[in-house]
Amino acid sequence: MAETLSAAAELAAGRSERAEGHLEAARTLLAGLSAQGLERAGAAGARLAAEVADERAVEECYALLALLRAGRAPDSEPVRVIARELHGLSLRAQLLGCEGPLLSWTGDLDSLVHHPHGPFDLILSNPEFEARLSASRLDLSLALAQALAAVAPAEMPGFGGREDEPLDPPRAVLVGQIELARIDQVQRELSRLGPDAASRGELETALRVLGAQFGADPDLHRVRLPSALAVELAGDLRDEGRSREAAALARAAGEALSRADFLFGGPYLQELVARAESIEGSCATDEGRPEEADRILNAALERLETIARSGIDDLRSKAARSNVLVSLAVNANVKLGDPARALSYFERAFELRQDDFTRTLLACYRARAGRRDEARALLRQMPESPFNAYNLACTHALLGDRERALEYLARELRPGGRSPGAIERQRVWARTDPDLAALRDDPRFRELVGP
Repeated sequence: MAETLSAAAELAAGRSERAEGHLEAARTLLAGLSAQGLERAGAAGARLAAEVADERAVEECYALLALLRAGRAPDSEPVRVIARELHGLSLRAQLLGCEGPLLSWTGDLDSLVHHPHGPFDLILSNPEFEARLSASRLDLSLALAQALAAVAPAEMPGFGGREDEPLDPPRAVLVGQIELARIDQVQRELSRLGPDAASRGELETALRVLGAQFGADPDLHRVRLPSALAVELAGDLRDEGRSREAAALARAAGEALSRADFLFGGPYLQELVARAESIEGSCATDEGRPEEADRILNAALERLETIARSGIDDLRSKAARSNVLVSLAVNANVKLGDPARALSYFERAFELRQDDFTRTLLACYRARAGRRDEARALLRQMPESPFNAYNLACTHALLGDRERALEYLARELRPGGRSPGAIERQRVWARTDPDLAALRDDPRFRELVGP
């Protein structure tokens, strides 16, 4: 791990050659551990071997990033060689994980994407590294995702490529081994459970499905879930003000996910499609197409409500629906000029989720409706947070508190906390936000948001 973190630090500082040295040292150490046959030491050894395979995949992810930063194309052969190795290591880690107790039905590349010391979370999500990388963090993230999609398109929906492209023989063998190991793992779990165990019916069904689907040709869809990375990066593109790119990526991800035929994870896939639709709809709001935005966002909401009606209605499900309803409310208020419809959407959102974010919005809606005392009472309960500065600016502007409104708007737009693109997007939005109309004749407002 020390060599991995050293390589990350050198890459973040723009010193690729030094990073390569640390990566090579890490490769040597991890290859030595892999050669020891840790998996032969029972379940504990298999877990350790899986961790080593995961760590090796992280090293290759940094090696990919170094190549991409040096100008290699995501589909170039040197990049593909490393990407295939990385994907194979991810599959091997999943296979080794089948030696232990059944924790999840499938694996996915997102466990690598969100590895705590992998490049996505450690470097590419940190605005402070933008200048040192001498490249856009978001563009590097997109290139890294495209490199993975070039060798595992079925697992990376949204980035193009043939989703039915066959795996090379070494990875195909691993997929077949995972399928067999998964069946054996479920059988072990069933033998451990008593006849009246609550999970027995689900496991028996899974075993029937796995057995019925098993065939001579290994199928990634039977043992892996699709990555959510395209949807996540579409959201990042929108935050950066790159709404056209964001909408295109979200739409491509949603279409690919809708075509996918994964054995498990149906509600999860539908939730991902809804997230993609929500981003696409919000992009339509940004681009001044409010009727289209309302239609797309309502389609996302209906998809999420269908999942809830199927019996999956936990806090996560409620929060997802609430977020879409908030987006519908914003579109109705700012772009459609229909505050009554906006209030209807927001009240439904608040029923599903009550936290500091929605309470701040509730204060804003109370202020907009002229219920000033209620709005001020709510504001007194709000903790200071950088995440609600913009909505607090809107609320104070509606209440006539010009100084407080400008103070919160300045906090929202100050440099350092977010990328320049994200701040500029917020400036553009603020210029036409009706909640801030009372500030537009103030020179300080124009200085903050531009002419």
